[in-house]
Amino acid sequence: MPTFAGLVQQHMGQTSKAPWKAQAEMFLGLLQSMGGQVPEDKANQTRHYVDEIIKLLTTSSDDIYADATTTKETMQTQVNTEYTDLETEEGSANKALANTKAVDSDLAKCYAHLKEIASNHGVHCGDKEPPHACVRKEKSKLHNFDVASKDKWICNFTAGSDPDKCTSDSSPLKTDLVSNRELLRLAYQTWKLENKTCTDDLNAERELCQNTNNTYVGKQATCQEMFINASDHLCNFRDKVDKWKTYLATLKTTQTRAKTLLQPKEKEYTDLNLIICMLEAFRDRKKMTFTDSDYSTCEEKAKNLKWVGKIDTLETKTETLTASSKYDHDCLEFSFSGGLAEKYMAPSDGSSPTVTFFTEPEVSFSYTEEGAGCVRASSAVSKKVCSAGFRVA
Repeated sequence: MPTFAGLVQQHMGQTSKAPWKAQAEMFLGLLQSMGGQVPEDKANQTRHYVDEIIKLLTTSSDDIYADATTTKETMQTQVNTEYTDLETEEGSANKALANTKAVDSDLAKCYAHLKEIASNHGVHCGDKEPPHACVRKEKSKLHNFDVASKDKWICNFTAGSDPDKCTSDSSPLKTDLVSNRELLRLAYQTWKLENKTCTDDLNAERELCQNTNNTYVGKQATCQEMFINASDHLCNFRDKVDKWKTYLATLKTTQTRAKTLLQPKEKEYTDLNLIICMLEAFRDRKKMTFTDSDYSTCEEKAKNLKWVGKIDTLETKTETLTASSKYDHDCLEFSFSGGLAEKYMAPSDGSSPTVTFFTEPEVSFSYTEEGAGCVRASSAVSKKVCSAGFRVA
Protein backbone atom coordinates (compact mmCIF):
# COMPACT_ATOMS: atom_id res chain seq x y z
CA MET A 1 0.00 0.00 0.00
CA PRO A 2 2.74 2.54 0.69
CA THR A 3 4.03 2.01 -2.82
CA PHE A 4 0.54 2.57 -4.29
CA ALA A 5 -0.17 5.66 -2.21
CA GLY A 6 3.15 7.21 -3.10
CA LEU A 7 2.63 6.45 -6.78
CA VAL A 8 -0.84 8.00 -6.83
CA GLN A 9 0.28 11.03 -4.90
CA GLN A 10 3.15 11.52 -7.30
CA HIS A 11 0.74 11.20 -10.28
CA MET A 12 -1.67 13.76 -8.80
CA GLY A 13 1.17 16.14 -8.15
CA GLN A 14 1.75 16.49 -11.90
CA THR A 15 -1.67 18.05 -12.42
CA SER A 16 -3.15 21.36 -11.37
CA LYS A 17 -4.56 21.80 -7.90
CA ALA A 18 -8.23 20.97 -7.29
CA PRO A 19 -10.36 20.54 -4.10
CA TRP A 20 -10.84 16.79 -4.65
CA LYS A 21 -7.09 16.22 -4.67
CA ALA A 22 -6.73 17.49 -1.12
CA GLN A 23 -9.40 15.02 -0.02
CA ALA A 24 -7.80 12.14 -1.90
CA GLU A 25 -4.33 12.92 -0.60
CA MET A 26 -5.60 13.07 2.97
CA PHE A 27 -7.28 9.69 2.67
CA LEU A 28 -4.29 8.13 0.92
CA GLY A 29 -2.13 9.40 3.72
CA LEU A 30 -4.41 7.63 6.16
CA LEU A 31 -4.18 4.40 4.17
CA GLN A 32 -0.45 4.73 3.95
CA SER A 33 -0.20 4.92 7.73
CA MET A 34 -2.03 1.60 8.04
CA GLY A 35 0.66 -0.39 6.29
CA GLY A 36 0.02 -3.08 3.67
CA GLN A 37 -3.55 -4.02 4.71
CA VAL A 38 -6.44 -2.60 6.75
CA PRO A 39 -6.76 -4.35 10.11
CA GLU A 40 -9.93 -6.40 10.47
CA ASP A 41 -11.18 -4.38 13.41
CA LYS A 42 -10.87 -1.24 11.24
CA ALA A 43 -12.45 -2.76 8.12
CA ASN A 44 -16.03 -1.53 8.51
CA GLN A 45 -14.98 1.95 9.53
CA THR A 46 -12.46 2.12 6.70
CA ARG A 47 -15.01 0.87 4.16
CA HIS A 48 -17.36 3.62 5.29
CA TYR A 49 -14.65 6.23 4.85
CA VAL A 50 -13.79 4.81 1.42
CA ASP A 51 -17.45 5.01 0.35
CA GLU A 52 -17.58 8.63 1.46
CA ILE A 53 -14.42 9.60 -0.36
CA ILE A 54 -15.61 7.78 -3.50
CA LYS A 55 -18.86 9.78 -3.36
CA LEU A 56 -16.93 13.01 -3.03
CA LEU A 57 -14.56 12.13 -5.83
CA THR A 58 -17.41 10.96 -8.08
CA THR A 59 -19.18 14.29 -7.55
CA SER A 60 -15.97 16.08 -8.52
CA SER A 61 -15.63 13.82 -11.56
CA ASP A 62 -19.19 14.66 -12.64
CA ASP A 63 -18.51 18.35 -12.13
CA ILE A 64 -15.39 18.19 -14.29
CA TYR A 65 -17.28 16.39 -17.05
CA ALA A 66 -20.17 18.88 -16.90
CA ASP A 67 -17.75 21.82 -16.95
CA ALA A 68 -15.90 20.30 -19.91
CA THR A 69 -19.20 19.76 -21.74
CA THR A 70 -20.22 23.38 -21.18
CA THR A 71 -16.77 24.60 -22.19
CA LYS A 72 -16.85 22.51 -25.37
CA GLU A 73 -20.34 23.67 -26.34
CA THR A 74 -19.56 27.30 -25.56
CA MET A 75 -16.27 27.30 -27.42
CA GLN A 76 -17.68 25.35 -30.35
CA THR A 77 -20.46 27.89 -30.68
CA GLN A 78 -17.93 30.71 -30.49
CA VAL A 79 -15.66 29.11 -33.12
CA ASN A 80 -18.62 28.43 -35.41
CA THR A 81 -19.92 31.98 -35.02
CA GLU A 82 -16.54 33.57 -35.64
CA TYR A 83 -15.91 31.39 -38.70
CA THR A 84 -19.35 32.30 -40.04
CA ASP A 85 -18.57 35.98 -39.44
CA LEU A 86 -15.35 35.61 -41.43
CA GLU A 87 -17.02 33.66 -44.22
CA THR A 88 -19.87 36.18 -44.41
CA GLU A 89 -17.46 39.10 -44.44
CA GLU A 90 -15.52 37.44 -47.27
CA GLY A 91 -18.68 37.49 -49.37
CA SER A 92 -19.53 41.00 -48.22
CA ALA A 93 -16.06 42.30 -49.12
CA ASN A 94 -16.18 40.61 -52.53
CA LYS A 95 -19.57 42.18 -53.20
CA ALA A 96 -18.30 45.59 -52.08
CA LEU A 97 -15.36 45.25 -54.48
CA ALA A 98 -17.68 44.28 -57.36
CA ASN A 99 -19.98 47.22 -56.57
CA THR A 100 -17.01 49.58 -56.50
CA LYS A 101 -15.85 48.29 -59.89
CA ALA A 102 -19.38 48.86 -61.25
CA VAL A 103 -19.70 52.47 -60.06
CA ASP A 104 -16.12 53.10 -61.23
CA SER A 105 -17.20 51.98 -64.70
CA ASP A 106 -20.27 54.23 -64.55
CA LEU A 107 -18.07 57.15 -63.52
CA ALA A 108 -15.83 56.53 -66.55
CA LYS A 109 -18.89 56.73 -68.83
CA CYS A 110 -19.89 60.01 -67.19
CA TYR A 111 -16.44 61.50 -67.77
CA ALA A 112 -16.51 60.32 -71.42
CA HIS A 113 -19.89 62.03 -71.92
CA LEU A 114 -18.54 65.16 -70.24
CA LYS A 115 -15.66 65.23 -72.74
CA GLU A 116 -18.16 64.84 -75.59
CA ILE A 117 -20.18 67.80 -74.27
CA ALA A 118 -16.99 69.85 -73.93
CA SER A 119 -16.20 69.09 -77.56
CA ASN A 120 -19.67 70.25 -78.62
CA HIS A 121 -19.19 73.32 -76.46
CA GLY A 122 -16.23 74.30 -78.61
CA VAL A 123 -18.33 73.89 -81.73
CA HIS A 124 -21.25 75.97 -80.53
CA CYS A 125 -19.48 78.53 -78.32
CA GLY A 126 -16.01 78.93 -79.79
CA ASP A 127 -14.79 81.38 -82.44
CA LYS A 128 -16.08 80.43 -85.88
CA GLU A 129 -17.27 81.84 -89.19
CA PRO A 130 -20.62 83.68 -89.11
CA PRO A 131 -23.64 81.91 -90.63
CA HIS A 132 -23.91 82.10 -94.43
CA ALA A 133 -27.08 84.17 -94.18
CA CYS A 134 -25.18 86.81 -92.16
CA VAL A 135 -22.44 86.93 -94.77
CA ARG A 136 -24.99 87.38 -97.52
CA LYS A 137 -26.81 90.03 -95.49
CA GLU A 138 -23.65 92.04 -95.04
CA LYS A 139 -22.91 91.82 -98.75
CA SER A 140 -26.41 93.01 -99.67
CA LYS A 141 -26.54 96.01 -97.34
CA LEU A 142 -25.52 98.23 -100.27
CA HIS A 143 -27.48 97.99 -103.54
CA ASN A 144 -25.55 98.78 -106.68
CA PHE A 145 -27.43 99.82 -109.80
CA ASP A 146 -26.59 101.53 -113.06
CA VAL A 147 -27.01 105.27 -113.32
CA ALA A 148 -30.07 106.20 -115.37
CA SER A 149 -29.30 106.91 -118.96
CA LYS A 150 -29.38 110.54 -120.11
CA ASP A 151 -32.91 111.27 -121.24
CA LYS A 152 -33.52 113.04 -124.56
CA TRP A 153 -35.36 116.28 -123.85
CA ILE A 154 -38.58 116.37 -125.83
CA CYS A 155 -40.72 118.72 -123.80
CA ASN A 156 -41.77 122.01 -125.43
CA PHE A 157 -43.36 124.05 -122.74
CA THR A 158 -43.99 126.97 -125.14
CA ALA A 159 -46.08 124.63 -127.21
CA GLY A 160 -48.17 123.73 -124.20
CA SER A 161 -46.25 120.71 -122.85
CA ASP A 162 -45.97 120.11 -119.04
CA PRO A 163 -43.98 117.61 -116.93
CA ASP A 164 -46.77 115.09 -116.78
CA LYS A 165 -47.12 115.05 -120.53
CA CYS A 166 -43.39 114.94 -121.07
CA THR A 167 -42.83 111.99 -118.66
CA SER A 168 -45.35 109.45 -119.75
CA ASP A 169 -45.17 105.84 -118.58
CA SER A 170 -43.53 104.90 -121.81
CA SER A 171 -40.86 107.56 -121.62
CA PRO A 172 -37.30 106.32 -121.25
CA LEU A 173 -36.79 108.19 -117.95
CA LYS A 174 -39.96 106.86 -116.41
CA THR A 175 -39.21 103.32 -117.61
CA ASP A 176 -35.66 103.50 -116.26
CA LEU A 177 -36.73 104.84 -112.84
CA VAL A 178 -39.55 102.36 -112.43
CA SER A 179 -37.27 99.47 -113.38
CA ASN A 180 -34.62 100.46 -110.84
CA ARG A 181 -37.26 101.06 -108.18
CA GLU A 182 -38.41 97.44 -108.55
CA LEU A 183 -34.85 96.19 -108.45
CA LEU A 184 -34.25 98.22 -105.28
CA ARG A 185 -37.45 96.88 -103.70
CA LEU A 186 -36.41 93.30 -104.61
CA ALA A 187 -32.93 93.86 -103.18
CA TYR A 188 -34.45 95.21 -99.97
CA GLN A 189 -36.80 92.24 -99.64
CA THR A 190 -33.85 89.92 -100.18
CA TRP A 191 -31.84 91.78 -97.51
CA LYS A 192 -34.74 91.57 -95.04
CA LEU A 193 -35.01 87.83 -95.63
CA GLU A 194 -31.26 87.33 -95.18
CA ASN A 195 -31.31 89.54 -92.08
CA LYS A 196 -34.09 87.45 -90.51
CA THR A 197 -32.35 84.23 -91.43
CA CYS A 198 -29.09 85.59 -89.99
CA THR A 199 -30.82 86.62 -86.76
CA ASP A 200 -32.54 83.23 -86.49
CA ASP A 201 -29.27 81.39 -87.11
CA LEU A 202 -27.42 83.51 -84.55
CA ASN A 203 -30.18 82.99 -81.98
CA ALA A 204 -30.09 79.25 -82.69
CA GLU A 205 -26.31 79.16 -82.19
CA ARG A 206 -26.64 81.25 -79.04
CA GLU A 207 -29.30 78.90 -77.72
CA LEU A 208 -27.17 75.89 -78.60
CA CYS A 209 -24.22 77.46 -76.78
CA GLN A 210 -26.37 78.26 -73.75
CA ASN A 211 -27.87 74.78 -73.75
CA THR A 212 -24.39 73.29 -74.08
CA ASN A 213 -23.21 75.41 -71.15
CA ASN A 214 -26.16 74.26 -69.06
CA THR A 215 -25.65 70.66 -70.11
CA TYR A 216 -21.93 70.85 -69.36
CA VAL A 217 -22.45 72.38 -65.93
CA GLY A 218 -25.19 69.88 -65.15
CA LYS A 219 -23.02 66.98 -66.30
CA GLN A 220 -20.12 68.25 -64.23
CA ALA A 221 -22.35 68.19 -61.14
CA THR A 222 -23.59 64.70 -62.03
CA CYS A 223 -20.06 63.39 -62.48
CA GLN A 224 -18.97 64.95 -59.21
CA GLU A 225 -21.83 63.21 -57.41
CA MET A 226 -20.87 59.94 -59.11
CA PHE A 227 -17.23 60.46 -58.08
CA ILE A 228 -18.26 60.96 -54.45
CA ASN A 229 -20.42 57.84 -54.69
CA ALA A 230 -17.54 55.82 -56.19
CA SER A 231 -15.19 57.11 -53.48
CA ASP A 232 -17.67 56.17 -50.77
CA HIS A 233 -17.95 52.68 -52.29
CA LEU A 234 -14.15 52.41 -52.33
CA CYS A 235 -13.86 53.42 -48.67
CA ASN A 236 -16.71 51.12 -47.69
CA PHE A 237 -14.81 48.30 -49.40
CA ARG A 238 -11.69 49.27 -47.41
CA ASP A 239 -13.75 49.04 -44.22
CA LYS A 240 -14.98 45.57 -45.26
CA VAL A 241 -11.37 44.45 -45.75
CA ASP A 242 -10.47 45.70 -42.28
CA LYS A 243 -13.42 43.85 -40.76
CA TRP A 244 -12.36 40.68 -42.59
CA LYS A 245 -8.87 40.95 -41.09
CA THR A 246 -10.33 41.63 -37.63
CA TYR A 247 -12.62 38.61 -37.89
CA LEU A 248 -9.70 36.42 -38.99
CA ALA A 249 -7.48 37.59 -36.11
CA THR A 250 -10.30 37.02 -33.62
CA LEU A 251 -10.99 33.54 -35.00
CA LYS A 252 -7.31 32.53 -34.90
CA THR A 253 -7.03 33.70 -31.29
CA THR A 254 -10.10 31.65 -30.37
CA GLN A 255 -8.80 28.62 -32.24
CA THR A 256 -5.49 28.77 -30.39
CA ARG A 257 -7.24 29.09 -27.04
CA ALA A 258 -9.80 26.37 -27.83
CA LYS A 259 -7.05 23.81 -28.38
CA THR A 260 -5.81 24.28 -24.80
CA LEU A 261 -9.08 24.18 -22.87
CA LEU A 262 -10.15 20.54 -22.80
CA GLN A 263 -6.83 18.73 -22.47
CA PRO A 264 -6.17 19.76 -18.82
CA LYS A 265 -9.77 18.93 -17.92
CA GLU A 266 -9.51 15.54 -19.60
CA LYS A 267 -6.27 14.76 -17.77
CA GLU A 268 -7.80 15.76 -14.46
CA TYR A 269 -10.92 13.71 -15.22
CA THR A 270 -8.81 10.66 -16.11
CA ASP A 271 -6.64 10.99 -13.01
CA LEU A 272 -9.65 11.33 -10.77
CA ASN A 273 -11.39 8.28 -12.22
CA LEU A 274 -8.17 6.25 -11.95
CA ILE A 275 -8.19 6.96 -8.19
CA ILE A 276 -11.93 6.20 -7.91
CA CYS A 277 -11.37 2.87 -9.69
CA MET A 278 -8.54 1.91 -7.38
CA LEU A 279 -10.52 2.89 -4.30
CA GLU A 280 -13.47 0.83 -5.53
CA ALA A 281 -11.19 -2.18 -6.08
CA PHE A 282 -9.76 -1.64 -2.59
CA ARG A 283 -13.21 -1.33 -1.01
CA ASP A 284 -14.73 -4.34 -2.79
CA ARG A 285 -12.14 -6.84 -1.52
CA LYS A 286 -12.97 -8.76 1.62
CA LYS A 287 -9.53 -8.01 2.89
CA MET A 288 -9.15 -4.38 1.90
CA THR A 289 -5.82 -4.04 0.22
CA PHE A 290 -4.32 -3.09 -3.17
CA THR A 291 -2.72 -5.44 -5.65
CA ASP A 292 0.13 -4.75 -8.02
CA SER A 293 -2.19 -4.83 -11.05
CA ASP A 294 -4.70 -2.32 -9.69
CA TYR A 295 -2.88 0.71 -11.00
CA SER A 296 -2.40 -0.50 -14.60
CA THR A 297 -5.94 -1.95 -14.73
CA CYS A 298 -7.54 1.24 -13.48
CA GLU A 299 -5.31 3.39 -15.62
CA GLU A 300 -6.53 1.56 -18.74
CA LYS A 301 -10.13 1.77 -17.56
CA ALA A 302 -9.86 5.51 -16.89
CA LYS A 303 -8.32 6.14 -20.32
CA ASN A 304 -11.22 4.33 -22.02
CA LEU A 305 -13.92 6.34 -20.29
CA LYS A 306 -16.20 8.33 -22.58
CA TRP A 307 -15.07 11.92 -22.88
CA VAL A 308 -16.86 15.02 -24.19
CA GLY A 309 -14.83 14.90 -27.38
CA LYS A 310 -12.82 17.67 -28.99
CA ILE A 311 -13.60 21.19 -30.11
CA ASP A 312 -13.61 21.41 -33.91
CA THR A 313 -11.55 24.54 -34.39
CA LEU A 314 -12.36 24.63 -38.13
CA GLU A 315 -8.72 25.35 -38.89
CA THR A 316 -8.78 23.34 -42.13
CA LYS A 317 -11.82 25.25 -43.38
CA THR A 318 -10.20 28.49 -42.30
CA GLU A 319 -7.01 27.68 -44.21
CA THR A 320 -9.04 26.81 -47.32
CA LEU A 321 -10.95 30.08 -47.08
CA THR A 322 -7.90 32.27 -46.52
CA ALA A 323 -5.90 30.50 -49.26
CA SER A 324 -8.48 31.54 -51.85
CA SER A 325 -9.12 34.98 -50.36
CA LYS A 326 -7.86 38.29 -51.78
CA TYR A 327 -7.45 39.71 -48.30
CA ASP A 328 -5.00 37.46 -46.44
CA HIS A 329 -1.89 39.61 -46.93
CA ASP A 330 -0.28 42.31 -44.81
CA CYS A 331 -0.51 44.87 -47.62
CA LEU A 332 -3.26 44.66 -50.19
CA GLU A 333 -3.53 46.48 -53.51
CA PHE A 334 -6.43 46.86 -55.92
CA SER A 335 -6.32 48.43 -59.38
CA PHE A 336 -9.08 50.39 -61.10
CA SER A 337 -9.08 51.58 -64.70
CA GLY A 338 -12.36 53.51 -64.83
CA GLY A 339 -13.44 56.90 -63.56
CA LEU A 340 -11.33 56.81 -60.39
CA ALA A 341 -8.21 56.40 -62.51
CA GLU A 342 -9.40 59.26 -64.75
CA LYS A 343 -9.87 61.45 -61.69
CA TYR A 344 -6.70 60.67 -59.80
CA MET A 345 -4.19 59.97 -62.57
CA ALA A 346 -5.50 62.65 -65.03
CA PRO A 347 -3.60 61.54 -68.17
CA SER A 348 -2.78 64.36 -70.58
CA ASP A 349 -2.00 62.14 -73.55
CA GLY A 350 -5.47 60.63 -73.83
CA SER A 351 -4.29 57.19 -72.72
CA SER A 352 -6.39 54.85 -70.57
CA PRO A 353 -4.99 55.19 -67.04
CA THR A 354 -4.98 52.76 -64.12
CA VAL A 355 -4.82 53.70 -60.47
CA THR A 356 -3.63 51.26 -57.80
CA PHE A 357 -4.91 51.73 -54.27
CA PHE A 358 -2.97 50.02 -51.48
CA THR A 359 -3.84 49.52 -47.82
CA GLU A 360 -2.19 51.48 -45.05
CA PRO A 361 -2.84 51.66 -41.28
CA GLU A 362 -5.90 53.42 -39.87
CA VAL A 363 -8.20 51.69 -42.38
CA SER A 364 -6.70 53.74 -45.20
CA PHE A 365 -6.40 53.48 -48.97
CA SER A 366 -3.61 55.41 -50.72
CA TYR A 367 -2.10 55.71 -54.20
CA THR A 368 0.95 57.22 -55.86
CA GLU A 369 1.03 59.25 -59.07
CA GLU A 370 3.64 56.81 -60.38
CA GLY A 371 1.10 54.00 -60.09
CA ALA A 372 3.13 52.00 -57.54
CA GLY A 373 1.40 49.70 -55.06
CA CYS A 374 2.60 47.90 -51.95
CA VAL A 375 6.13 47.63 -53.36
CA ARG A 376 7.24 51.19 -54.06
CA ALA A 377 10.30 53.37 -53.83
CA SER A 378 10.94 55.12 -50.54
CA SER A 379 10.79 58.43 -52.40
CA ALA A 380 7.28 57.72 -53.72
CA VAL A 381 4.74 60.05 -52.15
CA SER A 382 1.49 58.31 -51.25
CA LYS A 383 -1.76 60.21 -51.33
CA LYS A 384 -4.53 59.07 -49.01
CA VAL A 385 -8.08 58.77 -50.40
CA CYS A 386 -9.70 56.85 -47.51
CA SER A 387 -9.08 57.04 -43.79
CA ALA A 388 -10.93 55.25 -40.99
CA GLY A 389 -13.21 53.85 -43.67
CA PHE A 390 -14.32 57.29 -44.89
CA ARG A 391 -13.50 59.38 -47.96
CA VAL A 392 -10.77 61.97 -47.56
CA ALA A 393 -12.10 65.24 -48.98
